[in-house]
Amino acid sequence: MTNSQPPDPQSSQKPPLGFDEFIGILVALSTIGTIFFWGISKKPQGFNFTSFTSPQEVPKTEASPSPQPVWPVSASPSPNERVVVVPEKNGPGSPGVAVAIVPLKKAQSSPEVAVASFPPKRQPSAIQPLPKIIPVVPAIVVPPPRKASAPAKQIKYSDIPNNFWATPFIGVLTGRGVFQGFGDRTFRPYKAMTRAEFAVRLDRAFNKPPQERATDFEDVSSNYWAYSSIKESDITGFLEGYPKDYFRPEKPITRTEVIVSLASGLNLKTPPNPERILQKYKDAAQIPKYARAKVAAATQAGLVVSSNPQLLKPNQPASRADVAAFLYQGLVKQGKVKKIDSNAIVKP
Repeated sequence: MTNSQPPDPQSSQKPPLGFDEFIGILVALSTIGTIFFWGISKKPQGFNFTSFTSPQEVPKTEASPSPQPVWPVSASPSPNERVVVVPEKNGPGSPGVAVAIVPLKKAQSSPEVAVASFPPKRQPSAIQPLPKIIPVVPAIVVPPPRKASAPAKQIKYSDIPNNFWATPFIGVLTGRGVFQGFGDRTFRPYKAMTRAEFAVRLDRAFNKPPQERATDFEDVSSNYWAYSSIKESDITGFLEGYPKDYFRPEKPITRTEVIVSLASGLNLKTPPNPERILQKYKDAAQIPKYARAKVAAATQAGLVVSSNPQLLKPNQPASRADVAAFLYQGLVKQGKVKKIDSNAIVKP
């Protein structure tokens, strides 16, 4: 039997690591650590990393215009559940926020959801609109219409003296716009008036509704200066044309024609005994037969005016002064002007 020599205690110990081996181990550990941190930092699809973060560190989403605080969830999510931040719409302004845990897969029955919510931010009180202020418009004061008895503005002309028999009639009708003077401030009271000029004065003096259909006169075109007034005097019954529908607008109108026109247009009634009334005129025999009843009606109504009340001068052309006096008396008959006390008015 051979006795073996015991091993050397120092020969059983491992030799120390060299420098190269230490560097290799350090690199290996660094590589393993890098792979580990890379693996846990990358968010896989279907994995909600927010469940491992604190409630106060929930990242902002593009849908939220400003960061909202998230309250702690009352339940812990399971692997098949995820945390959802839900805005609560409670009216205009900043909405409230709720956190809900919902399942990843749609179940047939609605699972119980643990929700943690907090009241929305207190909204500022709405500004009450001011009441609409409506400006107060002052009422329009309309002056009362002038009474029939109120005197019109008197206009004086250089060729009409104050003691002229037709002065009061001319002054009132000029103030009412029925007559107009000439540019030299004259009235020309003795100037004869044509049928067209008389139609214009009738149109200005009276406001009477139409009674007849207008006649298409052969000698009055639509562009004639007095066309509308001639039509008005025709349909209101004041003036009539001649046979074959002629009006003869430039023909001077006679005093008889003016009297007959007013008696017709104002619908004066014929008196029972017209010839007796006509006897007051010394020239009554010159009155045309067709006009005798109308002249008697106008005389009884006080429409006839003459510088000499005993003379009618029936076939004499009517002057501007004559027509002014006749028209004024016609307005008196309608109650539109005040009566004038004049010796030129023929008393019935």
